[in-house]
Amino acid sequence: VDDKAIIKAQIEEEVKEENMEDDEKEEQEEEEEEQDVNPYFQEPLYIGNLSTSSSTERYYRFILFVSTSEEKIHSSRSIASVTYILHPTFPDPKRTKTKAPFFLDISGWGIFQIDVIIRFKSGFIRSTIETSYMICMDSPISITCIQDGSRKYHKTYLNIEEFKGFKKFNQNNDNNNGKKNFVKKVKNRLKRNLLRTPAPVYFNEFNLAADQLKKILKDTKIFNLQIPEIIYDIIVQFATFGSSLYNVMANQEVYIEDCTSCNVVITAPKFNHLRLRKCNKMKVKFPYVLSKVECIDCNDIEIICTGICFTYRVDNCNNVKIQVLDTGTRITFFAFDSPIVNLKCVGIQWTANDNDDDNKEEIDYNDTDKYPTTLSYQVPYEKPDGQRWSVRWRGNRNNPGYTKKLFHAKYTLGTTSTTST
Repeated sequence: VDDKAIIKAQIEEEVKEENMEDDEKEEQEEEEEEQDVNPYFQEPLYIGNLSTSSSTERYYRFILFVSTSEEKIHSSRSIASVTYILHPTFPDPKRTKTKAPFFLDISGWGIFQIDVIIRFKSGFIRSTIETSYMICMDSPISITCIQDGSRKYHKTYLNIEEFKGFKKFNQNNDNNNGKKNFVKKVKNRLKRNLLRTPAPVYFNEFNLAADQLKKILKDTKIFNLQIPEIIYDIIVQFATFGSSLYNVMANQEVYIEDCTSCNVVITAPKFNHLRLRKCNKMKVKFPYVLSKVECIDCNDIEIICTGICFTYRVDNCNNVKIQVLDTGTRITFFAFDSPIVNLKCVGIQWTANDNDDDNKEEIDYNDTDKYPTTLSYQVPYEKPDGQRWSVRWRGNRNNPGYTKKLFHAKYTLGTTSTTST
């Protein structure tokens, strides 16, 4: 019994102590509330701004405020008004706010300094404070203490009702509502792809022809030696520009410019783009081009594709030969202001119509006269209207062949064409 009495007495004492602590807390809170109106009470003050992209890409949006806390936006009870003096380039640069937390919504293209005049309510020991604040755009929220000038940065927007409308303009928070501007997405994706694209492979000004070098070697008559012809051929092959490219990446481009009498063999499995410009007596061989092959301001060019390339462009050239492999698909050739352009499709495979079962056994596809494995075509060149042509190879297994039409940008992808033989 004595033990129970002792335990009961201890519990009563603990309850009394807790009640006394609660009473002390209430008294402290009442004293703090009284201090809010005490003219000698000075609360800490902070100036800050929110920053994000504006509706136009060249400008930023800033929202200025005055708070009594650096952790959250807390309205001041002692301030009557805040006057922001902006840069002189702003219309009406002097702007006064009287409602806490004294928001000011502005837009600008960069950071600048703002003069701030804080006026306190009547009866307070401080009547005004004049200070300055530097706009910050490095983080969503920046808050600076007026007393010591220390600055704190917040990586996220503070949770406050007044900023709900402001969040809608924040491009970085678009994922919060599951929506994102389509143009912005495309822009970011293109920028990312461009940064990942490697530099093109350049070949420039290789001009020593193999025949010329061979003639020079023979004319020198080195030590009057009788050098076999095959030795000359080996020397010429290694001394002139005859390059075999194997380390070209799939998203890389190859540019060959101002070269003469060169032989280029690209053995890489595939690459993005091939361009020849101001070249003469060139021969280029490759297996697979993802984008297109361009030949500009060139003469006596031979292009051989052993695999796949769907688009060729010949612009202001003369005597260009293009050999392609029939893959059963469509290949487009654009010939602009080029007098002689010869096309050749090899490896043609003829097959009968799947619905024509009766004639399958009667057709002899080994008859190369009737079903040739190679078809050639010369692009017409007629002044003044026939200088720009769009020619297509249609790899139709039943009736493969070339079609042509005058080129015009507005109907490049059209279907009207004239069958060529």
